[in-house]
Amino acid sequence: MCMHTKRRDKVARVFASVLAKRTYADVAAAFDGHGIWYGPVHDFDDVADDPQVEAMDIFRSTEINGGVVQLVNHPNRYDGQVPELRVKGLKIGEPYKVHPDGTGLLG
Repeated sequence: MCMHTKRRDKVARVFASVLAKRTYADVAAAFDGHGIWYGPVHDFDDVADDPQVEAMDIFRSTEINGGVVQLVNHPNRYDGQVPELRVKGLKIGEPYKVHPDGTGLLG
């Protein structure tokens, strides 16, 4: 492990121990007072519920094998529309290949 990584890990441990004893509001006020950039760490549910993410249509729900899953949408929009979802994983970890003409899956 290089010197910078060791120092980074030590700094992270010190910050974690100090921040664990304070509320987010306390930390925000302290950081704001010193002009330090910061922000919360979001998990998947936080991101999925974010109004900006919803407005941008980042995720889509779809049915796979009788269950509903959340997928990340295609990043491009064509005439303002998200492209159709054409290929789905059939089972977790199942390998598949798309037919060269794009018409379906090869076994």
